[in-house]
Amino acid sequence: MIGCTSSLKAATALLALLLTLGVIALVPDFFARWWLHAAFVVLILLGLHYSKQIPRSVRSALAGFMVAILIVFGSASLEIVVQNVRNLNEFDFITFWVNGRVASQGLDFYDQVHYHEAGDPF
Repeated sequence: MIGCTSSLKAATALLALLLTLGVIALVPDFFARWWLHAAFVVLILLGLHYSKQIPRSVRSALAGFMVAILIVFGSASLEIVVQNVRNLNEFDFITFWVNGRVASQGLDFYDQVHYHEAGDPF
């Protein structure tokens, strides 16, 4: 009976994962809908608060739901990171480059005169 219960929990978690991913895929412009994100946060917090009182199958569904949220938002965050690495913002690079150049020359990087001297090529 123990194997049946664990497979039921796994099936419930997988079903919740697939349903959540399906809802996210079907909602147009999901990331712009703040109220849906707020509802997800409330649902997760309520599930965690009452985790001792709810049945195991519901806890398994909550775990699947949380994994789906992690997958969706983690992949969106990873996509943003990859885009930022591919399209490096020039102003960030120049600022850190000038800081490093001033410091590597042993100059006081709190003094603006040294920044103007080191940043002349730009």
